[in-house]
Amino acid sequence: MPGSPEKQSQSVSTAVGPIDLHMFTLDLGTSAYMVSFSDYPAEVITAAGPDAVLDGAAGGAISNVNGTVLNEREISISGYPGREIEVQIPKTAENDEGTAKARIYLVDARLYQVLVLGTKGKLSTEDADRFLNSFKLTSN
Repeated sequence: MPGSPEKQSQSVSTAVGPIDLHMFTLDLGTSAYMVSFSDYPAEVITAAGPDAVLDGAAGGAISNVNGTVLNEREISISGYPGREIEVQIPKTAENDEGTAKARIYLVDARLYQVLVLGTKGKLSTEDADRFLNSFKLTSN
């Protein structure tokens, strides 16, 4: 991140019960960067399947910003499945029109979301890609 993020944790209600969401965010005004993770019960992942979990997470990210999908594709990291989405964010009373790009990965029962968003014309593709490409899995 191009600065020091703020850490937040909260319990989120989901169809499978409450899930703890851990977020690291940096808001720079015309752009924002976020990495989050949440752990799901392994049986939920097994029952739903990785594709359904990833599709649900992508759909949630899109609806959170009332966005319109510009691009979406399957990706992976270290052999684990993921999705990349690029979204157009509509102008609101509080914010100008913008774009967001996210990568979502399912690593066993942990869901990672890496997101960058910015005001249209203020966030370069190079800056967004540099941030998204910086995310790596490490061993504990």
